Amino acid sequence: GGALFHAWSKLDEEFLLVNGDTIFDVQLPVLLDFVAREKSPACLALRFTDDVSRFGTVEIDNRFSVLSFAEKGGFRPETVDGFINGGISYFRKSALLRYFAEFQGKPVSLENQVFPSLSREGELSGIPMGGRFLDIGIPSDYERCASYIVPWLRMGRKPALFLDRDGVIIE
Repeated sequence: GGALFHAWSKLDEEFLLVNGDTIFDVQLPVLLDFVAREKSPACLALRFTDDVSRFGTVEIDNRFSVLSFAEKGGFRPETVDGFINGGISYFRKSALLRYFAEFQGKPVSLENQVFPSLSREGELSGIPMGGRFLDIGIPSDYERCASYIVPWLRMGRKPALFLDRDGVIIE
């Protein structure tokens, strides 16, 4: 979250925030149509998974409002499947203004501080999305990801640019 607020002056009034350790092949027009129609100030692209053990879960109601979050290990032991945060978020900058004022220059976690607060205030939606999902947060999945990316990009569907953490273009 700190990086988001550090880049505050460069953000448009509406923007997408994408996690750097996940790849989620969502249909952005569907997400953007949803937030326009529902006038949602903030929205998460959710992915259904049949094994939530590596992830936290997100509970939504039938109007796609986010009701709650459960971090890894924080949900009932019998929970095996559910929605997870897919790492793509839509925001209206105005929805984050109070958090910018509160956390500017301080450490902050979007997942643990900002998202739950937005949810409590009824300002956070979550839309289930299909599409290929890869979380490269652990070494084995990072290695597996390499075998997916090249054929995936050869499908000719989407241009992509990969940047290292220090901004180096990876070819």
